[in-house]
Amino acid sequence: MPRRTFAFFVAPSLIIMLALMTLPLLASVVLGMHYITFRNLDAPLWVGWQNYEQALADREFWDSLEFTLVFIAATVPTRIVLGLIFALLLDQIKRFRGAFI
Repeated sequence: MPRRTFAFFVAPSLIIMLALMTLPLLASVVLGMHYITFRNLDAPLWVGWQNYEQALADREFWDSLEFTLVFIAATVPTRIVLGLIFALLLDQIKRFRGAFI
């Protein structure tokens, strides 16, 4: 397949994927630079990087980040190993093989 044809077919999905990942991320960062309460939903106050500075200075933020990373480090390998074990067990089944495929 010529390179130009490949780019023609891949470009639309790549553009859509990048937009669906980038735009919400940018919107979250911009929204995080505002002070918003239920009383000022119509006119949120611009505080810039102050919210991020407060979060990075807060001990609870670092504790929760540490807990999250430990949780990920414990659960992801466990799920991978269990999934592999179940896949190998299901592969050994000869009877009713069509029901699982």
